[in-house]
Amino acid sequence: LKIYGDILQRPHLPEEELDSAKALSIQDIQSLVDDPQRQVMIELRKNYYPAPINRDHRGTEAGVEATTIEDIRNYVAHYIHPQDVI
Repeated sequence: LKIYGDILQRPHLPEEELDSAKALSIQDIQSLVDDPQRQVMIELRKNYYPAPINRDHRGTEAGVEATTIEDIRNYVAHYIHPQDVI
């Protein structure tokens, strides 16, 4: 439990791993070209649901490329709370 507590309360978020994580995200976005069924579902969601529910969880390539380690650290500090996790 000590290890899990440390992971939840103090995530490391090393900067050197950001580029590989961004590359995986961009690869996932680009893989949509090969999957018309997913493309249709994304477009239906965009047209059927109001914002922000209609947004694709993958984001955009430009958004992923623009993300910095500070953006991620600020997001984690603001939105991720270990309260009631275990």
